[in-house]
Amino acid sequence: MGARESPFPQSFLWGAATAAYQVEGAWQADGKGLSVWDVYTNTDRMAANGETANVALNMYDRAQYLEDIALLKELGVNAYRFSINWPRILPAGTGAPNQQGIAYYRRFIADLKQAGIEPLVTLYHWELPQALAERGGWANREIVEWFRGCAGVVFDSFGRDVKLFLVLNEPSTDLGFTFYAQQFREKRTSSPTFTLTPLPPAAFTQFAGARMVHHQHMCAAVAIEEYRKRGLSGRIAAIAMLLIPALPETDSEADGKAAWLADGLMNRIYLDPMLEGTYPEDVVAVLRGLGAELPIEAGDMACIARNRGDFLGVNFYSGFAFAADPAAKDNFLLRMVSVPSPGDPFNGPVRPDLFTAGLLRLKDEYGNPPMMITENGAGFPGDDELVDGEVRDAKRTDYLVRHVAALGEAVRQGADVRGYFHWSSHDNFEWISGYGRRFGLIHVDFATQKRILKQSAGVYRAIIENGGVIP
Repeated sequence: MGARESPFPQSFLWGAATAAYQVEGAWQADGKGLSVWDVYTNTDRMAANGETANVALNMYDRAQYLEDIALLKELGVNAYRFSINWPRILPAGTGAPNQQGIAYYRRFIADLKQAGIEPLVTLYHWELPQALAERGGWANREIVEWFRGCAGVVFDSFGRDVKLFLVLNEPSTDLGFTFYAQQFREKRTSSPTFTLTPLPPAAFTQFAGARMVHHQHMCAAVAIEEYRKRGLSGRIAAIAMLLIPALPETDSEADGKAAWLADGLMNRIYLDPMLEGTYPEDVVAVLRGLGAELPIEAGDMACIARNRGDFLGVNFYSGFAFAADPAAKDNFLLRMVSVPSPGDPFNGPVRPDLFTAGLLRLKDEYGNPPMMITENGAGFPGDDELVDGEVRDAKRTDYLVRHVAALGEAVRQGADVRGYFHWSSHDNFEWISGYGRRFGLIHVDFATQKRILKQSAGVYRAIIENGGVIP
């Protein structure tokens, strides 16, 4: 099969992605304020083995990131997704911008473009300023205006140089981590891992989960409003949502209802407001039954509907099966029944078929919005061993090949997908898992900062060179 038979257009973006906290380091450099993750790791010691991202990949250092940009060019990507660390540009979350932080991102954007790599800038990838967390964070309605101010600084500083913006990354995971941090501090859990499929009722009863969900939708809407006020010529997305297909364990009516509710709590609560301007009624009713009312004020839904994004960000890793379980009172009377296998990646079983199905669902049920795959990738236990100067990550390579093929099938069937960003470009600090889970195409020795392109990187380069067709 030749490249001319590719389902992907010539304008398709082939990229890789990272987040600021996971790669930048320099956690107190040049006037940067603290983020909640600085506190989670340095004060609470919430990450595995007490690890922090204080140094991470040292990508705040220009000499280091120029080497990384050279590796991205060798990888063959034409786009790179990264995030703005909110307290690096606004140390207290509001107030006077930190010009040194702005200068860092402006220089980084210019260096990417000089290399022929299109930047996709995420405004928020969970780096909430600690100063705002202490004022209530996402539970405080004031955050909508705080975030409006942050968005304005980003667009005024970089809006004429960047043509692709994404406002919020994976609100569902951000909610999970924020809830988990509260539980960790209250000694309700000591585990370094947690489940996101879906979050338990306690995330809405012991924590203000419903408020966080709605306030994040409002923040995305007002950010888009600020972007368009400025007459900028690029494209902006509201949310990169974590798409988790929810399957019934059996064809029984009870399991069907359980899977549909799981879908509502994980997917529709984000998709419906963004794409239809409403919340799913069944999920609203369930939350109301818990006493967790979405804090919708007059004009909110009109604001969300009016400020729909130009594309939808989709993060996909896996899907899961669910069954009805009357005994599962701590989990909406449902339970996840997908049994983990020792060969599974960290984020769930390998299901490229559900990748295709999920994208076709967005096409058929949500009017086929323009989409970017803003994250897709995998980490496998034992797959990233450095042997004789090489990393032959066969499982990641297989995952990549199968998911690009699955994406191509969705595009052949009419899904309007404009780009694919592999998660992640580099091994990095993987949140509460610390440095113990690797997802990168580029191997990083965290002690020496030495980088090596893995086997999967070579395969991805060949796929890109072949127009998205598997060589």
